[in-house]
Amino acid sequence: MAAVRGTPSGVPDLSGVWSANPHTAATFIRLAANGGSFTWSYTMSDQVMPRYLPIDTYDADNPVLFINTHKELSDMAACAMHRFTVVRDLTDTLSSLNLNGISDCDLTRVTRAVHLLMREGCAILNVIQARALQREEGFKTAV
Repeated sequence: MAAVRGTPSGVPDLSGVWSANPHTAATFIRLAANGGSFTWSYTMSDQVMPRYLPIDTYDADNPVLFINTHKELSDMAACAMHRFTVVRDLTDTLSSLNLNGISDCDLTRVTRAVHLLMREGCAILNVIQARALQREEGFKTAV
């Protein structure tokens, strides 16, 4: 599996944290401390992608879920696909149900689960796309 929970060995100091950007495909961002607040600054493609890239799930002060960016692309794609398949199946089920009597609490639980799975899946796809772009750039410079 491409995602690793906990802090794996070999993870660099996370005072400036790399993170998979859930909003922009194949773009890696560096979270930089700026006087107690955080600012987003975009990195260039010439920087090396860290081996363990944290996924920001907004549920902890420090990242606890990491993507092993050195895994095979097929393993990472399978991991992302599993998350998207679970979301698809859940939404298929919800679309066939009568939701008139659903409580706010139940709806919140479902949407939080969908949101979390989608964030993780998109973060993994961002790594896959970035690695594919790095590979393409390598082919362009080698020609």
